[in-house]
Amino acid sequence: MFIITDVWRYLRYEHEHTADLVTKYLQHPMVVHVYHPYRQPDGENYCQTTNGHCSHLCLPAPHINERSPRISCACPTGLNLMEDGQMCAEDLIEKIDLAMSVYLSEPMGSSVGK
Repeated sequence: MFIITDVWRYLRYEHEHTADLVTKYLQHPMVVHVYHPYRQPDGENYCQTTNGHCSHLCLPAPHINERSPRISCACPTGLNLMEDGQMCAEDLIEKIDLAMSVYLSEPMGSSVGK
């Protein structure tokens, strides 16, 4: 679930820690960048090309062994990851179930559904 709408910059040194607000109230922030040359060694960004084939958010995955996935895809609030593991879509089944339960719970003689 993506709720945070602010972007912060954190600087951490031996004896100093600062946090600066960069921007507020973004509608749908979708990218996270982490940089520190001493802690973040150079490596290939598998999300850079075509967003890792993810429809929304591409996240680097830990490299545990040679068969480990390079990335994982994620979806913003209100969308669910489809079975292909790359595309996000609304959960129509949940909406249909909710609509049916509302329709079926209306009292007899109601004008709803007629």
